[in-house]
Amino acid sequence: MNRDSTLSTQNPALNSYPAIEEFLRESTGINPDATPGMISRAVERVLADQNYNDVEELLLNLKASKKHFDSFLQHVLIPETWFFRYPDAYHYLKRWARQQIVSRKQLRMLSVPCSTGEEPFSIAMALLDAGLYRQQFTIDAADISLNALKKAEAGIYTGNSFRGSDLFYREKYFQERDAVFQLSQEIRSSVNFFAWNVQEPPPHALKKNYDVVFCRNLFIYFHAAAQKKMKTLLKDLLNADGLLFTGHAESGLLLAPVFRSLPPARAFVQCKK
Repeated sequence: MNRDSTLSTQNPALNSYPAIEEFLRESTGINPDATPGMISRAVERVLADQNYNDVEELLLNLKASKKHFDSFLQHVLIPETWFFRYPDAYHYLKRWARQQIVSRKQLRMLSVPCSTGEEPFSIAMALLDAGLYRQQFTIDAADISLNALKKAEAGIYTGNSFRGSDLFYREKYFQERDAVFQLSQEIRSSVNFFAWNVQEPPPHALKKNYDVVFCRNLFIYFHAAAQKKMKTLLKDLLNADGLLFTGHAESGLLLAPVFRSLPPARAFVQCKK
Protein backbone atom coordinates (compact mmCIF):
# COMPACT_ATOMS: atom_id res chain seq x y z
CA MET A 1 0.00 0.00 0.00
CA ASN A 2 1.36 3.43 -0.94
CA ARG A 3 2.29 5.72 1.93
CA ASP A 4 1.64 9.47 2.08
CA SER A 5 5.19 10.75 1.68
CA THR A 6 4.20 14.37 2.27
CA LEU A 7 2.51 13.61 5.58
CA SER A 8 5.39 11.39 6.66
CA THR A 9 7.93 14.12 5.89
CA GLN A 10 5.99 16.65 7.93
CA ASN A 11 5.78 14.33 10.91
CA PRO A 12 8.73 11.91 11.17
CA ALA A 13 7.04 10.02 14.03
CA LEU A 14 4.63 8.58 11.50
CA ASN A 15 7.25 6.40 9.83
CA SER A 16 9.66 5.69 12.68
CA TYR A 17 9.01 1.96 12.22
CA PRO A 18 7.63 1.69 8.67
CA ALA A 19 7.77 -2.11 8.43
CA ILE A 20 5.65 -2.59 11.55
CA GLU A 21 3.29 0.20 10.50
CA GLU A 22 2.78 -1.46 7.12
CA PHE A 23 2.22 -4.84 8.75
CA LEU A 24 -0.53 -3.36 10.94
CA ARG A 25 -2.05 -1.56 7.97
CA GLU A 26 -2.41 -4.80 6.07
CA SER A 27 -3.34 -7.10 8.96
CA THR A 28 -5.73 -4.89 10.96
CA GLY A 29 -6.75 -1.97 8.74
CA ILE A 30 -5.24 0.53 11.18
CA ASN A 31 -4.12 3.80 9.61
CA PRO A 32 -0.96 4.93 11.45
CA ASP A 33 -1.56 8.47 10.21
CA ALA A 34 -4.88 8.66 12.09
CA THR A 35 -3.05 8.93 15.42
CA PRO A 36 0.48 10.21 14.78
CA GLY A 37 3.12 8.44 16.82
CA MET A 38 0.72 5.81 18.19
CA ILE A 39 2.55 2.82 16.74
CA SER A 40 5.99 4.28 17.35
CA ARG A 41 5.22 4.71 21.04
CA ALA A 42 3.90 1.16 21.22
CA VAL A 43 7.04 -0.26 19.58
CA GLU A 44 9.30 1.66 21.93
CA ARG A 45 7.38 0.48 25.01
CA VAL A 46 7.55 -3.15 23.89
CA LEU A 47 11.25 -2.96 23.03
CA ALA A 48 11.96 -1.43 26.43
CA ASP A 49 9.82 -3.86 28.43
CA GLN A 50 10.41 -7.15 26.61
CA ASN A 51 13.45 -9.14 25.57
CA TYR A 52 13.78 -8.24 21.89
CA ASN A 53 17.15 -7.62 20.28
CA ASP A 54 15.81 -5.23 17.65
CA VAL A 55 12.76 -4.18 15.63
CA GLU A 56 13.28 -6.92 13.05
CA GLU A 57 12.98 -9.59 15.73
CA LEU A 58 9.82 -7.95 17.08
CA LEU A 59 8.25 -7.93 13.61
CA LEU A 60 9.08 -11.60 13.05
CA ASN A 61 7.40 -12.49 16.33
CA LEU A 62 4.32 -10.42 15.52
CA LYS A 63 3.92 -12.27 12.24
CA ALA A 64 4.59 -15.73 13.69
CA SER A 65 2.80 -15.68 17.03
CA LYS A 66 -0.82 -14.80 17.78
CA LYS A 67 0.15 -14.45 21.44
CA HIS A 68 2.86 -11.89 20.69
CA PHE A 69 0.61 -10.09 18.21
CA ASP A 70 -2.22 -9.79 20.75
CA SER A 71 0.19 -8.63 23.43
CA PHE A 72 1.52 -5.92 21.11
CA LEU A 73 -2.00 -4.74 20.28
CA GLN A 74 -2.55 -3.97 23.96
CA HIS A 75 0.02 -1.20 23.56
CA VAL A 76 -1.52 0.09 20.31
CA LEU A 77 -5.25 -0.16 21.03
CA ILE A 78 -5.94 1.74 24.22
CA PRO A 79 -9.67 1.29 24.86
CA GLU A 80 -11.73 4.30 25.85
CA THR A 81 -15.17 2.98 26.65
CA TRP A 82 -17.78 3.08 29.39
CA PHE A 83 -21.33 1.94 30.06
CA PHE A 84 -24.08 3.72 28.13
CA ARG A 85 -21.68 5.87 26.14
CA TYR A 86 -23.78 8.16 23.91
CA PRO A 87 -26.98 7.74 26.01
CA ASP A 88 -29.29 8.94 23.21
CA ALA A 89 -28.34 5.85 21.19
CA TYR A 90 -29.69 3.59 23.93
CA HIS A 91 -32.87 5.64 24.32
CA TYR A 92 -33.40 5.18 20.56
CA LEU A 93 -32.66 1.47 20.82
CA LYS A 94 -35.22 0.98 23.60
CA ARG A 95 -38.00 2.77 21.71
CA TRP A 96 -37.20 0.87 18.52
CA ALA A 97 -37.02 -2.52 20.28
CA ARG A 98 -40.43 -2.06 21.95
CA GLN A 99 -41.97 -1.39 18.54
CA GLN A 100 -40.19 -4.19 16.69
CA ILE A 101 -40.68 -7.00 19.18
CA VAL A 102 -44.43 -6.85 18.62
CA SER A 103 -44.00 -8.42 15.19
CA ARG A 104 -40.74 -10.35 15.65
CA LYS A 105 -39.93 -13.42 17.70
CA GLN A 106 -36.38 -12.32 18.45
CA LEU A 107 -34.01 -9.41 17.82
CA ARG A 108 -30.39 -10.03 16.86
CA MET A 109 -27.68 -7.60 17.94
CA LEU A 110 -23.95 -7.33 17.24
CA SER A 111 -21.31 -5.19 18.95
CA VAL A 112 -17.99 -4.90 17.08
CA PRO A 113 -15.45 -4.02 18.28
CA CYS A 114 -16.76 -4.74 21.76
CA SER A 115 -13.55 -3.95 23.68
CA THR A 116 -13.94 -4.91 27.36
CA GLY A 117 -17.68 -5.44 27.14
CA GLU A 118 -19.25 -2.19 28.33
CA GLU A 119 -21.09 -1.68 25.04
CA PRO A 120 -22.75 -5.11 24.55
CA PHE A 121 -23.63 -5.28 28.24
CA SER A 122 -25.22 -1.82 27.95
CA ILE A 123 -27.28 -3.15 25.04
CA ALA A 124 -28.49 -6.05 27.19
CA MET A 125 -29.41 -3.79 30.10
CA ALA A 126 -31.21 -1.38 27.79
CA LEU A 127 -33.30 -4.15 26.21
CA LEU A 128 -34.30 -5.58 29.57
CA ASP A 129 -35.19 -2.11 30.82
CA ALA A 130 -37.27 -1.64 27.66
CA GLY A 131 -39.43 -4.54 28.80
CA LEU A 132 -38.05 -7.32 26.59
CA TYR A 133 -37.57 -10.79 27.98
CA ARG A 134 -34.18 -12.45 27.82
CA GLN A 135 -35.34 -14.98 25.21
CA GLN A 136 -36.48 -12.16 22.91
CA PHE A 137 -32.98 -11.07 21.93
CA THR A 138 -29.49 -12.38 21.25
CA ILE A 139 -26.34 -10.30 21.49
CA ASP A 140 -23.06 -11.25 19.84
CA ALA A 141 -19.90 -9.28 20.54
CA ALA A 142 -16.50 -9.47 18.86
CA ASP A 143 -13.08 -7.91 19.20
CA ILE A 144 -9.57 -8.47 17.86
CA SER A 145 -8.07 -8.34 21.36
CA LEU A 146 -8.09 -11.59 23.31
CA ASN A 147 -7.14 -9.68 26.43
CA ALA A 148 -10.14 -7.37 26.08
CA LEU A 149 -12.45 -10.34 25.55
CA LYS A 150 -11.10 -12.03 28.66
CA LYS A 151 -11.90 -8.93 30.71
CA ALA A 152 -15.36 -8.69 29.17
CA GLU A 153 -16.21 -12.27 30.02
CA ALA A 154 -15.12 -11.72 33.63
CA GLY A 155 -17.54 -8.80 33.93
CA ILE A 156 -15.52 -6.97 36.60
CA TYR A 157 -15.20 -3.20 36.27
CA THR A 158 -13.70 -0.23 38.08
CA GLY A 159 -15.18 3.23 38.54
CA ASN A 160 -13.80 4.46 35.20
CA SER A 161 -16.41 2.37 33.37
CA PHE A 162 -19.22 4.37 34.99
CA ARG A 163 -19.62 7.98 33.90
CA GLY A 164 -22.34 10.57 34.01
CA SER A 165 -24.85 11.29 36.74
CA ASP A 166 -27.49 8.62 35.99
CA LEU A 167 -26.03 5.38 37.36
CA PHE A 168 -29.28 3.59 38.21
CA TYR A 169 -28.11 0.54 36.29
CA ARG A 170 -25.10 0.09 38.54
CA GLU A 171 -27.34 -0.38 41.55
CA LYS A 172 -29.59 -2.70 39.60
CA TYR A 173 -27.14 -4.95 37.77
CA PHE A 174 -23.83 -4.80 39.68
CA GLN A 175 -22.52 -5.85 43.05
CA GLU A 176 -19.71 -3.79 44.54
CA ARG A 177 -16.81 -5.68 46.08
CA ASP A 178 -13.56 -4.09 47.27
CA ALA A 179 -13.93 -0.98 45.07
CA VAL A 180 -14.74 -2.99 41.93
CA PHE A 181 -18.10 -3.88 40.45
CA GLN A 182 -19.17 -7.38 39.42
CA LEU A 183 -21.80 -7.52 36.70
CA SER A 184 -24.74 -9.84 37.34
CA GLN A 185 -24.75 -13.29 35.80
CA GLU A 186 -28.05 -12.47 34.11
CA ILE A 187 -26.41 -9.77 32.00
CA ARG A 188 -23.11 -11.58 31.48
CA SER A 189 -24.86 -14.67 30.15
CA SER A 190 -26.84 -12.62 27.64
CA VAL A 191 -23.77 -11.84 25.50
CA ASN A 192 -21.80 -14.27 23.30
CA PHE A 193 -18.17 -13.21 22.79
CA PHE A 194 -16.01 -13.99 19.75
CA ALA A 195 -12.45 -13.21 18.67
CA TRP A 196 -12.54 -11.51 15.28
CA ASN A 197 -10.21 -9.33 13.24
CA VAL A 198 -12.70 -7.50 11.02
CA GLN A 199 -10.22 -7.46 8.13
CA GLU A 200 -10.73 -11.22 7.94
CA PRO A 201 -13.96 -13.14 7.20
CA PRO A 202 -16.29 -13.28 10.22
CA PRO A 203 -16.51 -16.44 12.31
CA HIS A 204 -19.20 -18.81 11.08
CA ALA A 205 -21.40 -18.02 14.09
CA LEU A 206 -21.53 -14.35 13.02
CA LYS A 207 -22.47 -15.01 9.41
CA LYS A 208 -26.13 -14.14 9.85
CA ASN A 209 -28.34 -11.13 9.43
CA TYR A 210 -28.55 -8.74 12.37
CA ASP A 211 -31.29 -6.32 13.23
CA VAL A 212 -28.86 -3.97 14.96
CA VAL A 213 -25.09 -3.53 14.75
CA PHE A 214 -23.10 -1.27 17.04
CA CYS A 215 -19.81 -0.36 15.33
CA ARG A 216 -18.53 2.77 17.00
CA ASN A 217 -15.21 4.59 16.79
CA LEU A 218 -13.59 2.06 14.49
CA PHE A 219 -13.82 3.74 11.07
CA ILE A 220 -11.88 6.77 12.29
CA TYR A 221 -8.79 4.59 12.87
CA PHE A 222 -8.94 2.76 9.52
CA HIS A 223 -7.32 3.69 6.23
CA ALA A 224 -9.58 4.32 3.25
CA ALA A 225 -9.45 0.80 1.80
CA ALA A 226 -10.25 -0.74 5.19
CA GLN A 227 -13.14 1.69 5.66
CA LYS A 228 -14.59 0.72 2.29
CA LYS A 229 -14.26 -2.97 3.11
CA MET A 230 -15.89 -2.44 6.50
CA LYS A 231 -18.87 -0.60 5.00
CA THR A 232 -19.54 -3.53 2.68
CA LEU A 233 -19.19 -5.98 5.55
CA LEU A 234 -21.64 -4.08 7.75
CA LYS A 235 -24.11 -3.84 4.90
CA ASP A 236 -23.93 -7.61 4.46
CA LEU A 237 -24.31 -8.29 8.19
CA LEU A 238 -27.42 -6.14 8.57
CA ASN A 239 -30.97 -7.02 7.60
CA ALA A 240 -32.55 -4.82 4.94
CA ASP A 241 -34.25 -2.71 7.62
CA GLY A 242 -31.46 -3.04 10.16
CA LEU A 243 -29.88 -0.25 12.17
CA LEU A 244 -26.22 0.71 12.49
CA PHE A 245 -25.06 2.71 15.52
CA THR A 246 -21.77 4.57 15.04
CA GLY A 247 -19.56 7.05 16.86
CA HIS A 248 -20.23 10.77 16.65
CA ALA A 249 -17.34 11.34 14.21
CA GLU A 250 -18.49 8.57 11.88
CA SER A 251 -21.96 9.75 10.92
CA GLY A 252 -22.75 11.29 7.58
CA LEU A 253 -20.17 11.40 4.82
CA LEU A 254 -17.85 8.77 6.26
CA LEU A 255 -20.50 6.06 5.79
CA ALA A 256 -21.96 7.39 2.53
CA PRO A 257 -23.12 6.19 0.09
CA VAL A 258 -23.91 2.84 1.74
CA PHE A 259 -25.67 4.24 4.81
CA ARG A 260 -27.65 7.36 5.67
CA SER A 261 -28.24 9.01 9.03
CA LEU A 262 -31.56 8.90 10.88
CA PRO A 263 -32.80 11.47 13.39
CA PRO A 264 -32.20 12.42 16.12
CA ALA A 265 -28.64 13.46 15.38
CA ARG A 266 -27.27 12.61 18.84
CA ALA A 267 -28.32 8.95 18.52
CA PHE A 268 -25.74 8.48 15.73
CA VAL A 269 -27.88 5.83 14.05
CA GLN A 270 -27.78 4.83 10.39
CA CYS A 271 -29.82 2.71 8.03
CA LYS A 272 -28.98 1.16 4.67
CA LYS A 273 -29.81 3.25 1.61
